[in-house]
Amino acid sequence: MGHQLLCILGVAVGGALGGLARWKSLHALEQWGCSEMWGLMVINLTGCFMIGAIFLWLECSLCRDGTSRLKGVPFTRQLSNQQWWPEGDPTMPLVLSDRLHQKRQLLTALFLGGFCGSLTTFSGFSLVTMQLTRGADWPVLAFHLFGSVILGYIAVWTGMLCGKPFVLRSPKTQ
Repeated sequence: MGHQLLCILGVAVGGALGGLARWKSLHALEQWGCSEMWGLMVINLTGCFMIGAIFLWLECSLCRDGTSRLKGVPFTRQLSNQQWWPEGDPTMPLVLSDRLHQKRQLLTALFLGGFCGSLTTFSGFSLVTMQLTRGADWPVLAFHLFGSVILGYIAVWTGMLCGKPFVLRSPKTQ
C-alpha cells in the first residue's frame, strides 16, 4: 500500500508541476506574440518530445528483467539489436529487480502520468480545435490537427532517439 500511495503522490506532484509549467509557458509564449493555437502546439510538441525521451530512459535504465514495454512498440522493434536495448539479466537478484520495478513505476507516475500528462493536455487541444472549426478556417484547422498529431508522434520518436545517449546501460558483449 505504501508504494501505491507514493505513486499517487508522484502523479499529484508531477501534475501540479506540469500544470504550472503549461500555464507559465502559455503565458510566456503569448507575451512573445504567439497565438493560443501556436502556444499550445509548441507545448504539446515539447511534451511529446519529453515523454519519448523519458519513457526510453525509464525503460532502458530501470527495466533489467526483460519486461520492457518498448518491446511492444512497432517503432522500437527495429532497434532491438542496438547495444542500449533493454534485455533481461538472469543473474540479477530478485530484490534488485523488484526495487527497479518499483522505482520505474514511481518515476513513470511522476514524470509521464503527472508532469507530461498535465503539461500536454488533450482537452486544451480539443478546445482549440473546436474553436478553429467555428471560424471555418480549414487550412489553419488542418495544420493544427497535422501539427499536433503527426508532429507529436514524430516528437515522441525523436525524443526516444535523442534519449539514447542518456540511457544508463553498459554495452552488450559481442
